[in-house]
Amino acid sequence: MSKNKTILVVIFLLALIPLTANASITRVIGFGGSDAVFIIRDAFTPSVWPQLVVDYPRLAGAEFGSFVSGYTADYVPISSWGFTKAYINYDFGPGKSVVHFGLDKGVNPRYSQGPRRLLLTEGGYNRLSFIYGRPLGDMKVGLAINYTGKSSEKDVETAIDTVHSIKDQFEASYSTYGARFGLTALENKLDLALGVEFVSFSDDGLQGEIRSFDTTRSKSTWENDGSMSLSFVGRYWCHVNDQYSLIPNLRYSMMKDAGKGDWNNEYFDAPVYSGSMETGSMGNTVTEFALGMGNNWKPVENVLAVFEVGILSQTNKYEESYTERNTWTHSGLDTTIRSDTSYSKDFSNSLFNVYWRLGFETKIFDWLNGRFGAERTWKSLTKEWTVDQYNQVVEASGKPKYGTAITNTYLGATVHWNRLYIDLLVEPMFMRNGPYFISGQSTDIFSRVSLFYKFKE
Repeated sequence: MSKNKTILVVIFLLALIPLTANASITRVIGFGGSDAVFIIRDAFTPSVWPQLVVDYPRLAGAEFGSFVSGYTADYVPISSWGFTKAYINYDFGPGKSVVHFGLDKGVNPRYSQGPRRLLLTEGGYNRLSFIYGRPLGDMKVGLAINYTGKSSEKDVETAIDTVHSIKDQFEASYSTYGARFGLTALENKLDLALGVEFVSFSDDGLQGEIRSFDTTRSKSTWENDGSMSLSFVGRYWCHVNDQYSLIPNLRYSMMKDAGKGDWNNEYFDAPVYSGSMETGSMGNTVTEFALGMGNNWKPVENVLAVFEVGILSQTNKYEESYTERNTWTHSGLDTTIRSDTSYSKDFSNSLFNVYWRLGFETKIFDWLNGRFGAERTWKSLTKEWTVDQYNQVVEASGKPKYGTAITNTYLGATVHWNRLYIDLLVEPMFMRNGPYFISGQSTDIFSRVSLFYKFKE
């Protein structure tokens, strides 16, 4: 079934059955990109500030869009379109606690140093999330926790003939554990959140060719080397009047993505043994800081206009070190020869952005709201390292500097019947090419669809 047909079927079924939906990243993106979440209030914002789940009780929802559904043998991502998330919010009465349960579907691990062989096994890195929020006097507090996990193992020995077999064995796992604490104070004007995430992964493998007269085998281990992330976000709603607010906001994040391990290649053919062992570590640490000034204006009912200007600074530090030892032994001659080789790399890339975004939403009909957004970013990048054609990190000759400007536009809508809402985001290529009978190119109409249903109070 095509993507557009899937959208129509989903809309039809949900119009008949009061099922699902919650906060909408689709609506947020329509205001000028996903970072518009820092200058609007929407049911999606508890994903950033968990305490704000208090403002959105008794909701249920689902989301559909593009996601990585698998990888080729060369680890190239395969993109698909379909179901990506389901969630529900439940409250314990007016003015009381609210809880959120969510399931995100996907197979794209956040920490790329995790076991690569897991990318080629069936099943995804599904993410479970839980949010708890409650009023506390004139404040709101919230806690969000999440877990992502996947594991796989294999132990197969295939006989080629009576004296020859192939051994293939591995055990790999990947897990992340995250927590986020949020606080809203000063008459709902100040929103703060602090998050931390830890990761655990390992990959142990053995491949070998066993024959009656010799053996060749390769063993490897790979594990986490301090990978984790920290984040802090804050914003302040400075109400100029009942219709207009200024929203200064800032965010800081640090993410380390690193692994370490060893690789051992051995050959036995008595009385000769030869082998090489390589130990090492590699990874990068990304540190980011952003500061923005948002404007939120509601001139009349059912109309919202937003605008933001800001800067973003990012540093990406890459580190790599390896030691290789080669050994050759002849037991009959009682002779051993060894040679050691070591090297290391340490580079940093820096990025500085200046950006603006704007968004506008208005009621068109009683059952339809329209939405338009745009964002423009001026990027300045200084490179000390890059990736060559062999996917190896190498030093960038001359530390080149790059400058570019990128503009993105967004067009969306919200369709609603009673308490059922469907947010739509038009595919950018469709806006460029138009329908098939005009351009002759087949382009999907929507890139994202979010559904949510408000239960009775």
